[in-house]
Amino acid sequence: MVIPKHAENKDATYAFINVLMKPENQAVLVEDIGYAVPNLGALKHLPDALRNSEVIFPPTEVKQKGQFLSNIGKAVSIYNQYWLELKK
Repeated sequence: MVIPKHAENKDATYAFINVLMKPENQAVLVEDIGYAVPNLGALKHLPDALRNSEVIFPPTEVKQKGQFLSNIGKAVSIYNQYWLELKK
């Protein structure tokens, strides 16, 4: 999450983010959207099926095979073009 530099109500935004980051609320996000969350304290609030899901929480050996893209500069427009074509 980010807060724009010129946001009008930064205090409320920080408060909202703090609420979202609580372990019990992070667990709700996992249940609702099926994505992993940064607060691993959420795990104790999840049902076993989600907590043990290798789709949501891949094992270390799977994560080590992945790769992250670095800043690709202006080439991002090419990536976006191909992504849009792929989605058709």
